[in-house]
Amino acid sequence: MLNLNKIVIGGHLGKDAEVVNFEKGGCVVKFSVASSEKYTKKDGSVVENTTWFNVELFRKTNTVAQYLVKGTPVYVEGKIKNETYDKQDGTKGYSTKVLASNIQLLGSKKGETTETSVTSEENPDEVPF
Repeated sequence: MLNLNKIVIGGHLGKDAEVVNFEKGGCVVKFSVASSEKYTKKDGSVVENTTWFNVELFRKTNTVAQYLVKGTPVYVEGKIKNETYDKQDGTKGYSTKVLASNIQLLGSKKGETTETSVTSEENPDEVPF
């Protein structure tokens, strides 16, 4: 039986990355990516749909975060993780995020063509929260 959980995203960062450091070392770099598609309807009007993804990259150090700034084009590979949590009103909440295994910075928001690749250094299932 085949079990596969893989996602590939290309888009732009929606805001600067946030770093959460762990007491026992290491960190998670959190950022959001917007991926848009455009199409033309029969009446000639152009429609743009944007999908937002919350992404987490587990690292031993947070050095990559300085390059993850709003507007930067990125390529992300990873897997999807669904989580449940209790809301303040007592109901269940649900969230979906991408656990990145590899990201590539495809330049900067100013149009540079520099590419940088970063891979996850941790297994997110083994990181103590």
